[in-house]
Amino acid sequence: MFKKLFFIILLFNLNNLFSVNFGQFFILTLPNTDSHEKLGIWLEETQPAGIMLLTQHVQNRDKTKKLINFLQDKAQELKIPKLIVATDWEGGIVSRPGEQGGFFSVPAPKNLGEQERTYSFLTGKLIGQQMRDVGINMNFAPSLDLFDPDNYVLGSRTFSSDPKKVFECALSFAAGLESEGIIPVYKHFPGLGLGGLDTHLNQVEVKTSKENFKKHVSPFVEVLKNENNPCIMATHAKFINIFENLPTTLSPEAVKYIKNKNKNSLLITDDFFMKGVQIKDDIAQLVLDSLNAGFDLIIYSAQKAGQEIELINNLNKKLILNNKLNNIINFKNNNLKNFNKNFISQYLASKTVKEFYENLDINNSLLITVDITKIRPYQDWFIKKNKSYFAKKLKKSGAKNIKELIFDAKDKECVNKVLDFINKNKSNYKNIILSTFFYGQGVWDKTQEDILKNLQEIFSENLINNNLILISLAHPYEQNIFNNLKNNNIKIFNLGSFSKPLLNEVVNRLTDNKLPEQDLIFKNLKDKLENKKFGLLCHNASYLNINNKKLFLPDLLYKFTQEQKDNTKLVALFSPEHGLMGNLDAFAFVKSQDNSKWGCPIYSLHGEHKSPTKEMLEGLDVFVIDLHEVGLRVYTYLSTLKLCLDSCAQNNIPVIVINYPNPIYFWPPQGPELQKGFESLVGKIYTKFIHGQNIGEIALSSRASLPAEATRAKAGTRDLDIINIYKKTDYLNYFKANNYLPASPNLATLEAVYCYPITVFIEGTNYSEGRGTGYPFQQIGAPWVDGKKLAKVLNSKKLPGIYFEPVEFVPVSINGRASVPKHKGKICQGVFLHLYDLNKVKPADTGKIILETLFNLYPEKSQLIKFGGKNFLDKLVGNDSWSNFLVKP
Repeated sequence: MFKKLFFIILLFNLNNLFSVNFGQFFILTLPNTDSHEKLGIWLEETQPAGIMLLTQHVQNRDKTKKLINFLQDKAQELKIPKLIVATDWEGGIVSRPGEQGGFFSVPAPKNLGEQERTYSFLTGKLIGQQMRDVGINMNFAPSLDLFDPDNYVLGSRTFSSDPKKVFECALSFAAGLESEGIIPVYKHFPGLGLGGLDTHLNQVEVKTSKENFKKHVSPFVEVLKNENNPCIMATHAKFINIFENLPTTLSPEAVKYIKNKNKNSLLITDDFFMKGVQIKDDIAQLVLDSLNAGFDLIIYSAQKAGQEIELINNLNKKLILNNKLNNIINFKNNNLKNFNKNFISQYLASKTVKEFYENLDINNSLLITVDITKIRPYQDWFIKKNKSYFAKKLKKSGAKNIKELIFDAKDKECVNKVLDFINKNKSNYKNIILSTFFYGQGVWDKTQEDILKNLQEIFSENLINNNLILISLAHPYEQNIFNNLKNNNIKIFNLGSFSKPLLNEVVNRLTDNKLPEQDLIFKNLKDKLENKKFGLLCHNASYLNINNKKLFLPDLLYKFTQEQKDNTKLVALFSPEHGLMGNLDAFAFVKSQDNSKWGCPIYSLHGEHKSPTKEMLEGLDVFVIDLHEVGLRVYTYLSTLKLCLDSCAQNNIPVIVINYPNPIYFWPPQGPELQKGFESLVGKIYTKFIHGQNIGEIALSSRASLPAEATRAKAGTRDLDIINIYKKTDYLNYFKANNYLPASPNLATLEAVYCYPITVFIEGTNYSEGRGTGYPFQQIGAPWVDGKKLAKVLNSKKLPGIYFEPVEFVPVSINGRASVPKHKGKICQGVFLHLYDLNKVKPADTGKIILETLFNLYPEKSQLIKFGGKNFLDKLVGNDSWSNFLVKP
């Protein structure tokens, strides 16, 4: 079971407890205004425990986010405990967020109940992702009511008529919410499936047998057994032969029933504006009755302006509940967990932090740490026992000789002492690390500017061997100051938000940043090319990082040859698919050029010729290959590699291959193997689909497979030489250091590279693989596809490590990437691939399942594409097993 990530109501102590407004018993709806000023006044007057967002508040994702941020900031300003922000998002008809404005819907619970429970989990996760993004932290869902075809009030809002199925789906739905940090609320205890009337409009009495009651309440019983701190919402319906003749939300016996099964549960009422609870006119007294019965939070939607304020004022006059308030505040402090709206997983943190400083020695550092608790008191986790979380993590990671100064950024005298210490001791430390964490002007803007200016002066003078490391929230004010810091010794980490995972990632990058310098590749290569006439096969990713500058390999080698006084000469350049500069479509005919700015011809190996001819190789002493590929047999660069090795062997020309990390190094060899008779330009290397090697290893295995007479090189030379400076342990840091360069136009990001082994098979069909959109190979679809249906089916298959989001897109012509994409100009629905656990994903298997699903869902529309009279899918797979499976005779 997932541990509940509950909201904690903070900032109280027993000395000021009884000054708290009784609004802390309520979750209220917002007044009907867009004015932030009026909302701020309302919040000050009501001081609720939380707010419930209605449809009008969640019609636009950006506006909802701004609204919630304002309310949370205002609550903090007023020293009100952090707000619960809740809404109803069950799926189907009860989904407050609209389809427009950046939100997307999910199926109704009844539809989910007809699928495997994993889809309920992923639906909860999908809702949770959107809630988390805007700052909503509680969902009044799932419903544990049993389906009854005669109950028109509930209808599709229930998972099933089977209590076990309801429990399983609801728990999975809740787990999906919790996986995104959202609090689920199980409703409507003890089950509205027993009552056919609507408690919004009526006082509902339910008469049922104890046996039938046991059936309907059983999902709640199972939740109370299995969850540690469940939130339970009760209905207003009366169960007169089970509890007292009272609405459940006023019933001490109902509370006792729940607490006997889970004493840590948090009890919430249904909305008190409903007729179902109004058995008397005095709403304030009804609220007192409910609180006295044992409920913790009251939902109330005022139907007229000021009703909620009047209610709270009336409640404040009834002073008999001080002990109850004491108990509730203590309950929340002791049992509910703090929820950070900037919740972020460690995996996401590793993607969020972009900066990587190679071979930075973090030992012997002075940490200048802002005491965040002086600025944001609720961030009290950051400083414990006069040490920051960051400093503890650094030392735990093995950093040595770390001294920390913690200071109050708002105390000018304290700041001056820090600056004085730095000036006196600056030469004693290799690094000065400042956590800037600027939260907005008026907090410590002038002080921060003074600190940074002083540090800038220090680092612009004589500390050329020292580093200033700034850990920033990337606030615009900070960025303006940083823009003036023009020093190579100044390193900046722009986090964007303040959380443990992000700080953990900074620590990782400060303590684990070792990488071989790429100038070793160039030095090694120059040594091998002295007094040689050579050819170079390369492409747009052939850059080396020399002295912190990315330089194009043809430029480097041409300059090198111009500086030599011997016979060293760049005789010819060779280009693979997409051309030398990588600006041509896939499958495009690439023309050769007779001359170039490098003083030599550029021979295309993806045009009239696919391998170097004897004439192209004429006069070469050595052939250099610098190709970056993406770990797949189907990548044409590997076939070009193989053809070049063969041609060079036949012409007795030695080859040098520059080796680079494989971007999908974490996936072992897997997928279908290339069979005889299915060789093509997308398959000439006899490996599994994912080969699990680097290009140097592929070259060695390919050269070894040639006949002995074909591999006989010139006397006194090696026929194949690999320049390899990277170990497997370097691969993670290589890509963290942003060394990936687009190997081809449609694989511009590592995220696209990760999806490519799954979606490349779509190229063999009439479905769009996303070319002509902003996310090629990350989304797939077609005009006839129902994206929601496809996502539902795929997600229900429990494919490991991947989540499918329904999307809509229109492919368009993009010069150099997709001149004529499939379904150009047509609205396509489909799915966007989110790979959330790369180590668990099985790309080839997942790709096959996607194809199978598409062909099963749309048998009349699905087609295989032919190239040269053969199924292109067969060439991609390396045999015809998949096409035979998909297209039955």
